[in-house]
This record gives sequence, structure tokens and C-alpha cells, in this order.
Amino acid sequence: KLNFSQYIFDNSGKQKLYHRLTQYILNDQSGYDRYGDLESELDYQITDDFDFYNNSFYNYDQKKFSKIYNKLAFNGKKINFSLSHLYKNLFNYTKDNYLTFSTKYKQNPHYSYTLRYDYDMELNLRKNAEIGFLFQKRCWEFGLKYVENNRPILTNNSNTDSIKDKYIYFTIVFKPFMDSNDTPIFIHKLPQSD
Repeated sequence: KLNFSQYIFDNSGKQKLYHRLTQYILNDQSGYDRYGDLESELDYQITDDFDFYNNSFYNYDQKKFSKIYNKLAFNGKKINFSLSHLYKNLFNYTKDNYLTFSTKYKQNPHYSYTLRYDYDMELNLRKNAEIGFLFQKRCWEFGLKYVENNRPILTNNSNTDSIKDKYIYFTIVFKPFMDSNDTPIFIHKLPQSD
């Protein structure tokens, strides 16, 4: 693989731009598919709070992009949010086209609230939605989150349908024995509605 990377810094030494270009080279004796996808990764720090990220893969055989991921993020003192889009095409198999919005509001050092929404643009349906809160103290955390997950299923007539799973996540973390990213202590799956 060939890698080319470049960095641009401002006068204070903060990174403003990162760009990487990678060409994957396959060792195929037949000459077919000699070059893999061309990858371009870009991270642009627009301001101290705003960031734009892009990761793209170009397929030479199909003469199309096989994956494009874009994300715009804001990281403030009290509010964080991001809006992202993923397009992924496996050409002969599946195509993914997702739009994701997530936000976190930190009311004070103890209380924070989160919201996330995923939309599948290919199937025109809500893929995932969640809302929750977290209470933090010095040596422990308590969190509660409601999640709806839309799982696609294949029906008898080859059409796609979906099942909406609904969960309640209950988390207690005792620091330093546990990590906030560990699996929740209690997960309750709510009954499905018809």
C-alpha cells in the first residue's frame, strides 16, 4: 500500500488540516484487480469547536465510490452535536445510505442528556432512536436510556419488513472498578406492539 499524508498547523501549533491518500495494491498475478480502492481521509478543524471529517473509497473497476462518510461535529462546553452521512455500496450485494444525528447536553458537572437518531435513506425508515440521561458523582455514575432499534427482516414473499425492538438500559458504574463504556447492568426489552 502507498500512503501519502499531509498536516497543516496554525501559528499556535494546533492541527487545522489532516489529509491522507492511500492506494491499496493487490498482488494478483493475473493483473485483474491489481489496484484496490483509493482511500482519501480528511479532517478539517474549522474552528476550535467545529470539525469536518471525510473518508472516501473509490473503486477503479466500478468507476464509482464504494464508501463515502462525512461528519460535521460541534464540541462546545455544554452542547455537543454531530451530523453524519454514510454511503456504502458493495455493488453486487447491498447498499447502505444512513443519516445520523446525535447530541449531548451537559447541564452541569453532574447531569447530562443524550439524543440520537439514525435514518436509513435507502429503505426510507428510522433505523434507531435513543434518549437518555446520566448522573455523575466523583466515584459513581447512574444512567437511564430508552432505545428503539428497527431491524430489517426478510418475509416469505422476498419483501423486506422490520421489527422494532424497544429497550430500557439501566447503568450503574462504580469507579475505578468499572468503566463508563462497559455493558449496562440491566437491559429490559419492552414487549413489541402490533
